[in-house]
Parts: sequence; C-alpha cells; structure tokens
Amino acid sequence: MNLPVGLKSKILKNELSCKHTTFKIGGRVPLWIEPVDLDELLKILSLFKREKRRYFIIGSGSNLLIRGKGIKEVFIRLSSTYFKSLKMIKGNIVSGCGVSLNSIINFSAKNSLSGLEGLCGIPASLGGAIYMNASSNGVAISDYVKEVKIIERNLSIKTLQKKDISFAYRQSSLKKAIIIEAALNLDKCSKDKVLKRKEYYLIKKRKDQPLASKSAGCIFKNPDNSKYSSAKLIEMAGLKGASIGGAKVSSKHANYIVNYNQATAEEVKLLIKKIRGVVKKKYNIILKREIIYI
Repeated sequence: MNLPVGLKSKILKNELSCKHTTFKIGGRVPLWIEPVDLDELLKILSLFKREKRRYFIIGSGSNLLIRGKGIKEVFIRLSSTYFKSLKMIKGNIVSGCGVSLNSIINFSAKNSLSGLEGLCGIPASLGGAIYMNASSNGVAISDYVKEVKIIERNLSIKTLQKKDISFAYRQSSLKKAIIIEAALNLDKCSKDKVLKRKEYYLIKKRKDQPLASKSAGCIFKNPDNSKYSSAKLIEMAGLKGASIGGAKVSSKHANYIVNYNQATAEEVKLLIKKIRGVVKKKYNIILKREIIYI
C-alpha cells in the first residue's frame, strides 16, 4: 500500500502495540499512523476506503486487549498537537479528541467549572470516553456533552448536537463515526471546590482500584438483572486473586484483571472466560464484556 506523497504524519511499520495500551499487551501492528492534522487524516482515510483497508482508531489504549499475533489492521492514533486542542469558547470547554480526561478536569478547575471530577483517574482520551460513554461515581461524560464533531463513514465532517446522539450505559450511537472534537457544558463552581472534589475521588479510587497496575480498567459491565455489581459477583464467586499465566484478578477490585507477569492476550481471554463461566454457574448471570478485543 502506497500512502499519499508528502505526508507529515508520523508513520511507523511493525510497531509494538503493547507500548500504546494500559494493559501493556499486544503484538506488532503492520502500520501505525499518527496524523499531523485533520487534512492528512482525511487523505489517509480516503485511501483506506478506496483500497478497502481495515483500520482501527485508537485513543489512550485504556479499554483494549490486542492480540499478540496476526494483527492485520492499520492503527490510527489521534494524538498530535492538532487533536489535543483545549480552549474555552462561549463558556464551553472545546476539546480535541486526543486530550486526556484528567487534562480536561484540570482545565475545567482553572476555569472554575465543575462536573467531571468523578471521572478523574480514568486513563482515557476524550474521544474514547465519549465513544464508550465513560462513567464513574455517578457521573457520565454524556451528562456534559453539548455537541460532537465527527467524521462520518462517507468521510464528511458533521457536528452533532447532544439530542442527535443516543447515549446509554457504556455505549453511544457513535460507534461508526470518528470523533474529532467535542464541546462540553459544565457547571460554574469555584476552583478550590473543583480541586477538592477531584482529590476526594482520586483518593477513593486509589484505595479501591489498582490504578498503578497494568490493566484495562473494568473488564465487565455491571449486569442489569442483579442487585450486585460485576465486581461483587466475581468476589462472591471466590475469584479474587485467581490467575492464568501472567493475568490475575485484582485482589483490590475484582472487576479488574491485571497484567502482573508478562500476560498474553490469550491468557487474559482464558481468565475472562473462566470468570464468566463461574459466575454463570453460581448465579445464572452472564457478564458482558466492557473491554474491546482486537
């Protein structure tokens, strides 16, 4: 495949994907591209569309399990300066898709705006957070989305208002779109109060979740048909600390699998299968995966 001539984008061949995920698991990617701006991204996508080349848009890599071998997809990461723009426009925070949630929370504090503090500690970019409708501590990113700029499947650029987007628990209607930018409408609040709330949630998460470990965050969605969370069900099933190879159920939070000893994607998948099987047998509840397999 010949890429357009004169691209200024970062292009790497046979890049190790494990370097770019929070799980630190994944094999070599045939082509890794970090577009320098929107114009070059559209040129690249146009070529892939013509050649029917499969590609995957990756954010911070915080919700992924990438296989170790046989990766055929081109990976595109929107992490250049262009996609990390962060500014105030008419009282709203307007952020590029590549900005981390924690950076947005810090920016909101500086501008005396509140609402996203409950999401602190989630190692996601804004694009990925909106795509999956990230939530924590009773707060969902969709609560504060005003509008989202996307690239549609036909490569046209469109700005959607919140009413044009369907959000639900850990999902959105943007699965077939590429998120470029979003405007967030937050609540006015003093900087000190925002920072205190952020610190409160961070302390709580550090106590309850293995934030310092190599993981992909919560593995399963919380079930609709149970009064218990997935973490509680896994704990009640006696699976805290269970392991296969280098993958282990966290002893701190049972809905986390940690890569504690050079785990492979296959070992993680086997452990996920085991957890689902035991919980189904004991409680007749089928846990639904939250992380994405590639």
